[in-house]
Amino acid sequence: MIVPPVPLDDLNSHVEFSPYSGLTAWTVDTVSQLKQQWFYYRLSDTTPELPLSALGLYGQPKPSDANFNPGDDTLNVMYGQPTGFSITLTYVLNGGLGGSHKSDLQETISFNNRTGQPVHLQFFQYCDFDLDGTPGGDTVAILNSNTVRQSDAHVMVAETVVTPAPKHAELGVYNSTYLKLDDRNPDTLNDFAGPIGPDDVTWAFQWDVTVPAGGTVQISKDKNITPEPATLALMAGGLVMAATLRRRRR
Repeated sequence: MIVPPVPLDDLNSHVEFSPYSGLTAWTVDTVSQLKQQWFYYRLSDTTPELPLSALGLYGQPKPSDANFNPGDDTLNVMYGQPTGFSITLTYVLNGGLGGSHKSDLQETISFNNRTGQPVHLQFFQYCDFDLDGTPGGDTVAILNSNTVRQSDAHVMVAETVVTPAPKHAELGVYNSTYLKLDDRNPDTLNDFAGPIGPDDVTWAFQWDVTVPAGGTVQISKDKNITPEPATLALMAGGLVMAATLRRRRR
């Protein structure tokens, strides 16, 4: 079954989600910032990790409008079976004012186990941001156990894992980590924290999750895109100058 990409929109921000390849667009003030974010999983230490879509899409992605701005800003997508084991993705897009170059994306990943046995899995997130619409010139670093930041000359993206912190992480240059996750061999991220760049950089997280019988476990994360501090200072300086000119014309 072919399912077209699902758009989310809020103020200055636009996101597109494909059920079979994840987030494939995040545009802020008409500038594209993201190439792809997607998830992989494996159910034992000896089997290869697989893209989340291999678990099977259940039903249709369900976008909705939570804040009554124009466009849908919230999305729920389920993989697996609600009576067995399933993984549900929830995205909430919070755009900024036009021209602010700010945007926020909240993500919740819910592991739901309705079986009579615990489920243990390794879960991976892979991110390839092309900040400012270009694949090169970015620098990335893992700042601590639950925070990563990527930046170029004008904009930066940071992700904070609210709970639980990933067990492993990896920084790389495109497409080394992608090939590792897609090679049909069991892999563990190498914990290289960087910084690396400027280059076409990528980053990934890995969690070890045990979902008890009849239970639910959640991963909560938040990504935000903002101008680099120097760009913010220029923007602020421009606003001050414009206000001064207006006063002088009175």
